[in-house]
Amino acid sequence: MRGGINLMHNLRPEEKRHGVITASTGNHALSIAYAGRHFGVPVTVVMPEEANPVKVKAIQALGARTSSLFPSGAEAVPLAAA
Repeated sequence: MRGGINLMHNLRPEEKRHGVITASTGNHALSIAYAGRHFGVPVTVVMPEEANPVKVKAIQALGARTSSLFPSGAEAVPLAAA
């Protein structure tokens, strides 16, 4: 959780308004989603279709939007960076 909280804490106000997009298969996404809810920052998580459904539901329960646009985690990084 430390990484997500540190990231959100250090965002400038205009960055917080725009939100955060990340690629993750679970644990990092949970951290970012938790911190986004705490700081009021919109979060989108790009995940592979094969992501653990329990983690997907937990991330969504924290208020993050999830998107599964590809079959594997290796394909997530270029999409999140775009």
